[in-house]
Amino acid sequence: MRVPSTNASTIPRMFLHLLLLLITLTGCAMSQVTAMPLALQNDTVDVPNQSLSKLQPFLQKVAVTDPRDRVRVIVQYQGEMPLVKQDLADSNALVVNDLDFINAYAVEVAAGKLPALAAKQSVRWISLDAPVRKSSATDGSADNLRDDFDYVSFSGSSGALPWASAWQEMGESDGPGEGNVAVTSFWGGALQGLRLQGMQMGAARAFWLAGAQQLHLGIAYRRKDFADTDYVALELSQDGGATWQEAVRFAGAATDAEIQYGNYDLSTYIAREMMLRLVTAPAMSADATFYVDAIDVRPLYDAGATATTRVFLPLVAGAGEAKPELFAATARGKEEALVSASATTCNYYCFDLSKLKSTYIKAIRADQLWNVAPYIRGWGVGVAVVDSGISPHPDLTDYNGNSRIVARVNFVPNAAMPDDFYGHGTHVAGTIAGRGVSSGGVYMGVAPEANIIDVKVTDDYGMGNTSDVVAGLQWIYNNRATYNIKVANLSLNSTVPESYHVSALDAALEVLWFNRIVVVVSAGNEGKEKLYPPANDPFAIVVGSMDDKGTADIADDKLSSFSAYGMTSDGFLKPDLVAPGQNIVSLLASDDMNLKKMLPLNSVLGYENKYFKMSGTSMASAVMAGAVALLLEDEPALTPDQVKLRLLVTARPVSANNSVCASGRGYVDIYAAVHGQSMQSANTGVQASQLLWSGTNPITWGSVSWNSVSWNSVS
Repeated sequence: MRVPSTNASTIPRMFLHLLLLLITLTGCAMSQVTAMPLALQNDTVDVPNQSLSKLQPFLQKVAVTDPRDRVRVIVQYQGEMPLVKQDLADSNALVVNDLDFINAYAVEVAAGKLPALAAKQSVRWISLDAPVRKSSATDGSADNLRDDFDYVSFSGSSGALPWASAWQEMGESDGPGEGNVAVTSFWGGALQGLRLQGMQMGAARAFWLAGAQQLHLGIAYRRKDFADTDYVALELSQDGGATWQEAVRFAGAATDAEIQYGNYDLSTYIAREMMLRLVTAPAMSADATFYVDAIDVRPLYDAGATATTRVFLPLVAGAGEAKPELFAATARGKEEALVSASATTCNYYCFDLSKLKSTYIKAIRADQLWNVAPYIRGWGVGVAVVDSGISPHPDLTDYNGNSRIVARVNFVPNAAMPDDFYGHGTHVAGTIAGRGVSSGGVYMGVAPEANIIDVKVTDDYGMGNTSDVVAGLQWIYNNRATYNIKVANLSLNSTVPESYHVSALDAALEVLWFNRIVVVVSAGNEGKEKLYPPANDPFAIVVGSMDDKGTADIADDKLSSFSAYGMTSDGFLKPDLVAPGQNIVSLLASDDMNLKKMLPLNSVLGYENKYFKMSGTSMASAVMAGAVALLLEDEPALTPDQVKLRLLVTARPVSANNSVCASGRGYVDIYAAVHGQSMQSANTGVQASQLLWSGTNPITWGSVSWNSVSWNSVS
C-alpha cells in the first residue's frame, strides 16, 4: 500500500477529515472520555521497570485477590521470540494460540504469575482474553427477559420484556452491594455479575409467561474454587415460590479459566406465572463462588398470542407460493454481456426486481446497480465472514450451481467442522451475498455474486474468545491474496471495554485495514455508550442498525432501540454509518440450528424452509459489508480509507431518534457511492493502535513515521 506523505497535497485531505469530524460532532453531547490505562500515559506502552504498567488493570487485581486462578490472557511480546517463549515456560504458561501477526500469544497462566511475567523485558502488554459474542437476535431485539447485571441493583432488566419482580435474596437481606448474594465485579473488574457464595444462599425472580408455548434459558457463568461436592442449582416454581423443581445443576470441581455458557429447554415447566432461582448447595464449601455474568429467559409464543410489552416479529408472507423463475433473461458470461451492454436493456442474468421482498436492499439502493451494465453484484470480491461458521446453502452458489463459499476454516477449540450449528454466520453470509435461489429471487443478499470465506471463530451458541477471533483475522491476512479477500465482516463484540490502543482485537483489525482489507463491524446491541471492541476502533467502518419498516423509502425508518452509539473511551464517535438491521430475512442454516430452537417463530414459511428472520447490528454490518463488495467490484483499486470516506460523503443524513450521534454520518447509499467521485481518504491523522508501535513515536495514518512499525505485516 502506498503511504501518503506529509506534504502540501495532504493538507486538503487532512482539512476534510477534520471538517467531517466537526460536522459529526454538531448536536452531539460530548461524553466524558475515560482515562487511558497507565501503560498509555506518556505515549508509551513499554515501561520495562514498571511491571504493572504492562498489565491490564483487571489482571492487576486478579493477581492480588486470586493468585491461584488460571486465567486466559493475551501476551504481546517484543524482541526475540525464543526469549519470550522461555519467559512463558518459566511462568508455567500454557500456549493456546500463536498470534504472530500481532506478535502475541494467547496463554493460560496462574494469575499470581502475571506481575512477574509482565516485568520481563520480552513482554510488551498483557490483557484478558475477553469473551466475544454475536450482535443479534437475543440481545435486546427478541422476546426475552434478560439481566446483564450492568448496575449494582437487583432490578436490572436489559431484555425486551419486563420482569415481574426484582431479585429476592435467599439466606440474607443486606441488599445488592454486599454479602454472599450481591451484584459485584469479578475477574479483577473486567466483568460484573451476580455473586453467590456460602451455604444455601441464592436469589429468586418472578416473570410472566401468559400464552407462551416454549421456554428457553441461556446463562453465562463462572465457577471459582468449586470442590467435587459444590454446586449451584437452577430451580423453577409454578406456584409463586411454594414449591420448587430443580431444572439444571452447575457442578464439578473447577475454577473456570473462561466464561461458560449454557442454553436449556425448560418448556416442560411452563406456567402462567413463574419464578426462577439460583441457590447454592447445602454443604457449599467456604471458598466456592458462583458468578452469573448474564441470564436470558426466552418465552416463545404462537402466532396468535398478543402481549402489549412484546416486540412481535410477524411471519413473512410466502407460504404455499409457487417458486418464481429466478432470471428474466438468457444467462451469459459477464465478460460477454459487457461487450454488448446497453444502458437500458439487461442481457446478463437479469433479476426480476418486482419479486424482491428484501426491502433493505432497496433502502440502500443496491438493486439499482444489479440489472444495468456493468451489472455490479460483487463479482470476484472475497468477503470473509468472521462468525459462527457457514452451512452450505443453495443461495450461496453461482449460476452454475457451484458453491461460492470458496474457503472454510475453523478456530473454535474442539469443533470438528466449520459448519454453522448456531445459525448466525449463515444468516450474515446470506445478507451479504445470498442469490435468492430457494425463493426465486424473493429474498436476496446485497452482493449476490460475491465469494464468501467462512472463518469460524464462535461456537454453537455464538460465543468465543478474543484470541480465537484474532487467530481468524491472522488467517485472513495470510490468505488474502489467494482468495482475493477485500472485505472482512465482524458481526460480534467483546464483552470487556478497553481502549483500542490496548485491544489485541483492534490491533489485528488494523493490520488487515493497512493491508487493503476493508473491515466492517457491528456497533453492538447494548444501546448508548456501550461501544466495545472492535466497535471502538477508529479505522474500521462501524455500523448501527435501522428499522426500515418493511419499506424501500427511508423516510419512515427509525434507529433500532438496541443499536449502540456514543463516544468511545478514546474520544471517537461511533457508529460511522447506519444500515437496515431489523427484521432481516436471510438464510436458515438448518432445521435443527440452535437459533431456530430458541426463536422458532422467526422461521419463514414456504420457500423450502430455507429462510429465517433476525434483528441486530450484526445484520446491519452484513448489509454494509455487501455494499462494500459492490463498491470494490466497481473500483477494485480503492483503499479501505477511500472506501470509508466515499461511503461517508455519499450517505443520506438521518436524524435517528433525535440524535446525530446515533446514526453517524447517515444512511448508507451504495448507488450514490458507486457513482461518487471522491478519491480522498478517511482516518488521516488518526493514530494506529499502540500495540503496533515499536517505541514511543506515534504511528499516524498519513505520516512518514511508518518505519517505527514493529511488525512486518504492512504491505
